[in-house]
Amino acid sequence: MATVDATINDLRLEGQALVCSISLTGDAGGYGNAMLLVYDGSGVEHGRTDLGSMWVGQPWDANLDLPHSLPDGDYGAWIYVNPTASDGQAGQQVQQGISFLVGRGHIFPSTEAPDERTHQAAPAISFLRLEGTWIVFDMINHESFDVEVVHELTISDMVPTDVAKMNGRELVRAGATQQAHYLLPDTLADGKYLVDVMVSAEGSDRSTMGMAEIEVDGAAVTLVKTGL
Repeated sequence: MATVDATINDLRLEGQALVCSISLTGDAGGYGNAMLLVYDGSGVEHGRTDLGSMWVGQPWDANLDLPHSLPDGDYGAWIYVNPTASDGQAGQQVQQGISFLVGRGHIFPSTEAPDERTHQAAPAISFLRLEGTWIVFDMINHESFDVEVVHELTISDMVPTDVAKMNGRELVRAGATQQAHYLLPDTLADGKYLVDVMVSAEGSDRSTMGMAEIEVDGAAVTLVKTGL
């Protein structure tokens, strides 16, 4: 079984920016997707930024601008990295946070430990499948109550460089299985692409990941492999 592990190193504030390095180790072909989340002391989200993808062995030094025009107050910034092995097996998500203060439009470091937000279990999802030129997957709500679900699909080439990003939101009924559909862009050049899906309950940072590899050859689109 292929493996991949992620590490976030030396997360800190430098001036008005958030700085860290991210590394991925494991079998060749593994990759990771990173995300930055900013929220205030009451848990209200003020920014969610997809930081893109990186490969195993590819060092990544981040210098990230925090959201502008934040009201004065206490804040937390968290970086999440979701690794995926070359066989599509999801690795262990890693995360690291830092607190900061905003006063009169400027960002200041804080010595307070960052509060980790509570997590709601994400809906389960099926393997991604291709129906014509649609990427389709099932979302399964195992809860006894309706869940507002947000999902995002990213298409990247084999570099990897993001080629397209789409997102959606829908209510998944209690105990129900519902489909999500994404129409592939008709501008994809011939070649192979990675398709990543991230699904989470609204307001939660715990996500479920899905992955597939597709190949475009003219008007024909083929599902090469799929995995979770």
